[in-house]
Amino acid sequence: MRKTQRWNHTALTFLAQWLQRAKGMPLDIQLVSIKRTWSRRSDKNELPVSSFINRLIEPIGGSLTHLLLKDVTFDDISPLSLFSLPSLEQLVLSFDESAENPKNVSALTFANAPALRRVSFSGSLVEEADRSVIFPWSQLTHFLCYNNPDYCDFFLLTYLPFCNQLRFLYLDLHDSASEQPYLQNFLNTMPNRIVLPNLETFSLDVGNLNIPYHESLYPNVLFPFELPNLRKLQLALDYIDDSAITPSFLNELRRLESVEHLSLTIDYPRNSTTTGPDIETPLRDIFGALPNIKTLELSLSPQYSYLVDGLTLSAQQDLLPNLHSLALTFNSADHGKHFIHPDILTQFVNSRTQLEKITILVNECGRDRPDLGHPMLELVREALQPFISRGLVQDIRQETMPSQRWISVDPELRAWPELLELH
Repeated sequence: MRKTQRWNHTALTFLAQWLQRAKGMPLDIQLVSIKRTWSRRSDKNELPVSSFINRLIEPIGGSLTHLLLKDVTFDDISPLSLFSLPSLEQLVLSFDESAENPKNVSALTFANAPALRRVSFSGSLVEEADRSVIFPWSQLTHFLCYNNPDYCDFFLLTYLPFCNQLRFLYLDLHDSASEQPYLQNFLNTMPNRIVLPNLETFSLDVGNLNIPYHESLYPNVLFPFELPNLRKLQLALDYIDDSAITPSFLNELRRLESVEHLSLTIDYPRNSTTTGPDIETPLRDIFGALPNIKTLELSLSPQYSYLVDGLTLSAQQDLLPNLHSLALTFNSADHGKHFIHPDILTQFVNSRTQLEKITILVNECGRDRPDLGHPMLELVREALQPFISRGLVQDIRQETMPSQRWISVDPELRAWPELLELH
């Protein structure tokens, strides 16, 4: 249960005394600051957030292992670099986008946190402030970032080359007022590919960028890098057609020979009534560029029949020959009776003798009672029933998937759900 507490000097003194008694024990602290545009200060003795953080961290910095700071400003947290944080393993830092520009911006480094491995960073979208936050890049294993394309450019070109321990990278990109030609100069500025030897999972979300694909090079974000051990690729895209997936992007996908797990989310207009064959060609191109995929996760709307039919193996069709697991999302508001035709599903499973598991995640985000008994799901269960005897596992369950993103149910992040509290 989360309680809102206004802190004045007296209350903070009591808190500091309690924390002093807890000194030496591993501590997980979460601080959510009330946004300035919403708050109305009624207590003249109420402390500024920066003072609160100072008094909070000082007595327990040595034993702090997890820290979440949400809706804070650059000025609020600038003193953090003054403290010793030898045990800090995870930091979630979310700036208040509605706050005024910082008064004084100087580099905020975390060289004082030698154990820091996992970072989530949601920027203020103010270029000067966001770029001044410098994490210990060479020691991070997980980095999740919510920001605009300008910061993404800066991170990829400036910091990512130092992330030689990074195993998990997530970039969630949103628009800003900048008119920079995003990533236009990647190939010119980085003639030699940078090797990221340990990166195993790369998740890129460009579904919230309101720029046409022919003007955006973000599907080509892999250009400057060599990813020899990448196992999982997660892509969230806006609505795509034949022109969205370029030959250069497909060539980059073909270089990812070690990828065995592909997760795709494609956003459709809410009034869309059919996927139609227009999406089949670009998806077939993507699948053809990644022949070693064993696990395929798809989040499309409103229905999957065209695509699953296109993945039915035959003498004329051999896409994804090593597929062992297929996962689909189901949302009754988007799919309903048009989810998938049972006969097409039966033909698909029958043609895939190596298929071991079909998962359907029922995304009833915001509803107390998931519709696991939906008539369409009952038809799916009935269609899959004959294959259970051969060992096929069917898993139909509820999951909370904001915006149908697969990263929200990624097993690797299950132990650290705070990493996804980016905005």
